[in-house]
Amino acid sequence: MIADKIKSFASDTFTYGLFNMLGRLFTFLLTPLYSNYLTAAENGVVAYMYSLLVFAQFMYVFGMESSFFRFFNHNENEIYESKIYQKKVFSLSYFTIIIIGGISTFLLILFSVPLSNIVIGADFPNALYVFQIVIFIPLFDELITIPLGKLRLQNFVKKFAIIRLFSVVLAVTLVLIFLTTTNLGVLGVFLGQLIASFICFIYFLPAIIRNLDFNIDLKLFKEMFIFGLPTLPSNLSAIALQVADRPIMKLFVSDSEVGIYQINAKLAVPMLVFVTIFDYAWKPFYLSHFKDENAKPLFSRILTYYIFAGSILFLLITFFMSYVVRIPIWSGKTFIHSDYWSGLGIAGIIALGYLINGITTNFAAVFHIAKKTKYLPIAIGISAIISIVSNFILLPIFGTIGAAISLLIGYASGMIIMKALQSKVDYKINYEWKRIFMIIICCSIIFFLGDYLSLRFDLTIAFIIKVGLIFSYIFLLKLLGFFTNGELNQIKKMFERK
Repeated sequence: MIADKIKSFASDTFTYGLFNMLGRLFTFLLTPLYSNYLTAAENGVVAYMYSLLVFAQFMYVFGMESSFFRFFNHNENEIYESKIYQKKVFSLSYFTIIIIGGISTFLLILFSVPLSNIVIGADFPNALYVFQIVIFIPLFDELITIPLGKLRLQNFVKKFAIIRLFSVVLAVTLVLIFLTTTNLGVLGVFLGQLIASFICFIYFLPAIIRNLDFNIDLKLFKEMFIFGLPTLPSNLSAIALQVADRPIMKLFVSDSEVGIYQINAKLAVPMLVFVTIFDYAWKPFYLSHFKDENAKPLFSRILTYYIFAGSILFLLITFFMSYVVRIPIWSGKTFIHSDYWSGLGIAGIIALGYLINGITTNFAAVFHIAKKTKYLPIAIGISAIISIVSNFILLPIFGTIGAAISLLIGYASGMIIMKALQSKVDYKINYEWKRIFMIIICCSIIFFLGDYLSLRFDLTIAFIIKVGLIFSYIFLLKLLGFFTNGELNQIKKMFERK
């Protein structure tokens, strides 16, 4: 039964996403701290440096994480006993990361004075120390990438999730302490992250030492390197699509404007969490069920439900974020400082982009099923280029709103290209386009109606109107025949059980 499998998928989604959601939640709680204890310009520097961190973390791994996942449990030639073989795979992956990360860190430290002046600015307080601390964060993060991957491969899911969550909570706690009790400012943000990364590395150090094999197998290394290298363009494109806008923004707008953009982009985190949870569960689900007799209608129905649930979350974010930012927290401070409210429109645009990116993830399933993954870098690469070009066009005209629109254009392009490339594979899924277009049309009507009416009433009346519109959205879909009889019966049973 499709309904039973969808319930199973929903259960998997919850299991996979719980710790990830908690981690994202703790990170999200830093947003009011950043907005109340850092200036907009300082937040701009934080955003810019974190975008560079993401690139550095990716380059240090250099595709070896993918190779580790592929080779660790696949001793196809049975050259070695299993544990010996796995130890060699672990060691080759780890040594590659150490060499690349170590050399990169050494060079960056060596030239840290001129680089800090170029990247951050000589006039920025503690620019050199900020830059030097940031240099070490990706190194320690990547030194635990392979040990964490080993936990996942050996099905120590709970241990993996707890360690990741502990790392996030520790970093958030340290940043909270540094921002509220010291005058370190931006330096405190990255110092807290560095300490958390270092402590996690120390925790893994005994296990790392136990798993190292200093007898280098050059043949195996060549196989792993050749496998991992082609993943670089695809992964680099995906990262560029997510964070390339921050460095580009530095060319056209001030650090303060980048800071406003960054804080408001964080308000779209609920959608990012939703999409991430879906992604965690989606791949193992479709790879387990694609041979089932009813797999194709099942996958089609899941996309419909994903878009429906995402559309409700999109309306909640766009309708009520202006109330969330006004929530009082302590000492007369609000959840987001009023200096940042001018950029609230950014959150809705980016949330929509995240939602569309989840659709792209759904479309990508057919390429994995048909073993035609060579098409994935094409879609991701082109969408990244479109997003970057759009930034250069729209940023000078619209400022930071242009950056948000460029991100949306990039994600939308990726979705369209991914769908078009599905014609290249034999595994065809007939999506429920009629129902999907119902969602898009009805959601658009409710969104623009809410936006129009809220401008004509005070916050209290507008809040009541928006709550009513959320229910009206679901009622409108029912009126248009969106819900099947089976779905209505399931909803009825659910409320009867309640």
